[in-house]
Amino acid sequence: MLLIPDIQNYFKGKDIALVGNAESVLVKSHPIDEHDIVCRINAGSPIGKEVALGTRTDVLFTGNWCLKPDVINEMAPEVVIAYYSRGEALPPWLEADPRVYQWQGVPDLKERLGKNPSTGLAAFYIITRLTEFKFLTLYGFDWWKTKTWHTGIKWFDSHYPEGERNFVLENIKKEDRITINWDV
Repeated sequence: MLLIPDIQNYFKGKDIALVGNAESVLVKSHPIDEHDIVCRINAGSPIGKEVALGTRTDVLFTGNWCLKPDVINEMAPEVVIAYYSRGEALPPWLEADPRVYQWQGVPDLKERLGKNPSTGLAAFYIITRLTEFKFLTLYGFDWWKTKTWHTGIKWFDSHYPEGERNFVLENIKKEDRITINWDV
């Protein structure tokens, strides 16, 4: 199992693509594979959508609802960051996997938003708060203006899209190393 210093070393000085799962990301091609590290969220596999999404998955940020062996095997990430907002334990089949880091939530974000942050916001938070990245580019984030492309769901009641959007945009204004690729 990975520890925080492992995650920090992995991201240090790297140009990172964080690829969200908004359906709007599929409308055009993106230079995702040109980044040093490609991070994906939940079950957002690029297979069959490589023109828009690129091909690589170096890091998979995943919540407990889609943490399944077939998803991890298909995406074949070097690192899996399992985000558990309610303190659940990892499933036994994943506990011994050396690629895994278990993240136990972001209580300050939950307090600020009044709802659980999405896995995408948790990924943004982890990268921007815990690592010394060189650049971070967001793709496929439209805060549920379009559906999640791999589920067809518009958004979950357990999240607060406007609050998440505001949090990210506030951080982009403060940090010139972070950009967002707008598709809508």
